Amino acid sequence: QTGFGVRGREQFAPGWAVVFNASTGINPQSGLLADAPKTNTVNNGLPRASYSMAIDGARAGQPFNDEYYGGISSDRFGTLTFGRQRSLGTDAMLQYDPAGGGYGFSYIGYNGTMAGGGDTDDSRWDVAMKYRIAYRDFHFGAMYKFANGSGGCYSASATWTAADCIPVQAHNNAYGFDIGGEHKHFFVDIVGEHYNQFELPETLANP
Repeated sequence: QTGFGVRGREQFAPGWAVVFNASTGINPQSGLLADAPKTNTVNNGLPRASYSMAIDGARAGQPFNDEYYGGISSDRFGTLTFGRQRSLGTDAMLQYDPAGGGYGFSYIGYNGTMAGGGDTDDSRWDVAMKYRIAYRDFHFGAMYKFANGSGGCYSASATWTAADCIPVQAHNNAYGFDIGGEHKHFFVDIVGEHYNQFELPETLANP
């Protein structure tokens, strides 16, 4: 997979700058945008012996499937950005993986579960705010993903209507942190992430 994009930093006051990044991944053989979920459908109808690879991930054919964010940065107070961003687990994986997250050359990069906090689909967060700051040999990061719209409603019936489905709270929000440090050639990071997936309403989960 090949990545390309545009990234900028424009200083507007001493020690302060506006930053942005818009990047995407493409398949260098076809020129198509990276679309991991699509690989799970291209094998439909084929015998097992004819299957091509099938993977999953957060890059699903979006125009900017890697990162798409903007923010403000201070030499003293750190950097605050908002938009589609790599999770803190993805940042750590890319820092520690000797192969730089290369799918074809690294089990760490191909597997993706570390990057997504246990689920490769969560390696990049939309509508997310990220804060990073470094002081001497220590650094800290925090991240929060806002819920995607309303939660909608749920019904076990195939013929449900708006009148008989049960409202569901907004979900798909997430949060994480990263604290670490370095000394000469020794580096350490502790990363924690929690991603709220869809859950059945209490009345259905515990009838």
